[in-house]
Parts: sequence; structure tokens; C-alpha cells
Amino acid sequence: GSMLGSGIFALPAAMCAVSGPGMTLAIFLAGIITMFLGLAYAELGAAFPLTGGPYALPRLAMGDLAGFLMGWGYFLYLFIGTAAIIDIFVVYLGFYFPALANGESLTPLGVTIAVVMLWIFTLINILGVKWGALYSEITTIGKLIPLFLFGLIGLFYFQGGNFVPYMPFGFTGVTLSITLFFWSYTGFETVVVPAEEVKNPARNIPLAMIVSVLLAIIVYLLIAGAFVGMINWEMLGLEKGDWQGIGHLTSPLADVSRSMRLNWLSIIAIIGAIIATGGGSGSWVLIQGRMPFAMAQDRMFWSELGKVNKRFGTPVAALVFTSFLTTIILIAIPNFPSVALIASVTAVV
Repeated sequence: GSMLGSGIFALPAAMCAVSGPGMTLAIFLAGIITMFLGLAYAELGAAFPLTGGPYALPRLAMGDLAGFLMGWGYFLYLFIGTAAIIDIFVVYLGFYFPALANGESLTPLGVTIAVVMLWIFTLINILGVKWGALYSEITTIGKLIPLFLFGLIGLFYFQGGNFVPYMPFGFTGVTLSITLFFWSYTGFETVVVPAEEVKNPARNIPLAMIVSVLLAIIVYLLIAGAFVGMINWEMLGLEKGDWQGIGHLTSPLADVSRSMRLNWLSIIAIIGAIIATGGGSGSWVLIQGRMPFAMAQDRMFWSELGKVNKRFGTPVAALVFTSFLTTIILIAIPNFPSVALIASVTAVV
């Protein structure tokens, strides 16, 4: 739910601009790198099922200072990143309701819708981790369906000549694509964040990590292969092999579908993007509240945020606090690229 977000719907064009068909190799290699990172998290999360994994595990290994730095860096990344994903969710809604967005910036009405959706996601997660998880499961299945449809239908219109030459910009282009696409795998670490609330963590955390990363690799490769294979250069108004021209596509999957006169498939792609970003938003809200909760329990955050609500069994105060901060970001910076850039900078920590 956290991984399958805006990346696969927005990044194929930018990746093609620097690596051409070699983007498929980049996606595979980025997935392998992610799997190694994920296995380390899974092993530690299974052995030490502590809430706030990316904060709690470094603190356990290296002490309070490392935990404090990692915890605050990851906390900023989470509540700012949540705003970025909700921003792009409303931008995609703007495909059907133009009054919500102007390009990748939200209008005042769009900001209002974004804030309302944030608090709906927050309420779902307040009611219980099982409800937040159920929402994530339903929306993950919901976005897998249009993605698989795009990939499978794309194979019927597959043009193998688009893959020759395979690496028009050499391996340097592939490495640039790996860097670009790693954003689409981020979120794998969230498997270990609510570890204390997971039944049989020694079995379920590694299983969830391995299945999630493998499924993401398969879906991403299917979509990337179909995208490259479906490119109709003439209908897009481009010279054959003009990969940098492909980089100017604003809605890559929808644009390529329309170029093949498959307008209904472009609609499916947009619906998939809406479900993906809406589902990812709910997943991030589930995770972001656990970070100050875990830090508060270790006396590194306001103590009130370390309490579990007796009625719902969830960290209600921490969830409300983080969503309040996300609300400020949504109102103050209603532009997706700007918020995504700030989130990426905080993630560097």
C-alpha cells in the first residue's frame, strides 16, 4: 500500500528520457537493492518487534542520539510526505474535476478537499489498526487491478522494435533511472513500523516484506514493459527513438493509451492513479502516527503522544497531532513538486 503510489504512474516518462527501454533493467536492479534493505529490516523487525522500526532499531543498536536523529528525520519525512501524496491524489482527481487543481498546484477548493480527505483517513486509522490495514488492503487490490489491466492489454499492442537499442544512453542512463525510481520502492520499511501491533511478528513481518517487494517488482516490470512496447511514435508526434521527447509526457500511461486510440484504457490508468494515491495516503497516515508515539514512550517526544486510547487501542493523540501538522503543510504549500522535494530532503537523514 505504501509502495504502489504515484511513482509508477508518473515516473516512466522521466526514466525513458534518461535510459530509454533500459528503464526495465533499472526497475529490476532498484528492486533487488530494495529487497536487500528490506530483508535487513525484516530480520530485525522479527527479532525486535518494536513500534517505530526505522527509529526504534537504530536507537537499540546505537543509542539515544542516533535514535533521536533518525526518529526526527523520519517523522518529518512522514508527515510532509503524506501531504505530498494527498496533493497528487487531488491533482489526479482534477482530471475529472478541473476546479481542484491548476497543473500540479491545488486551488483553494482542492486544498479544502485535501484537508477533508486527510481527516477521513485519520478517522479510519483512529478506529483501529485493523481498519487502517483493511483500507490499505482494499485500495491496494483496487490499484493492482487497473495496473494489471494496463500491463496485460499493453502486451497485445506490444512493439518489440521499441526495445532496440536497449540502452541508448548506456549504463549511465540506467543508473540515473535507478536513482529516479527508488522513490517508488520507498515505503517498504513501513512493514516494521507498527510491529508491536502485528500478530506472530517473527513469521508475518519477514513474509509481508518479501511478498510486498516481490509483488512491487513484478507489477513495476509489467507496467514498464507494456509502456515502452505501446509507444506509437507517430501518434505522439515524435521521431522514432526520441526518448527525451517521451520525457515531456504529463500522464505517461494515459498518454500512451490515447496514442494507441485506447481512450478507455487511459481512463482506467487515471482511475488507477486516483486509487493508488488515495490508498497510499491512508497507509502513510497509519504509519506517521506511530513515530511520535514510539519516541514519546522513550521520553524523546511529548509524553501525551505515547498513550494508547483504551477504547480504540490506537495512539489517537499521536495520530491527531501528526495529521494536524500535515494539515498545515497542505494549506501552506499547495504544490506537489515542492512538498515532495522537502519530503525527499528530510528522507536523506
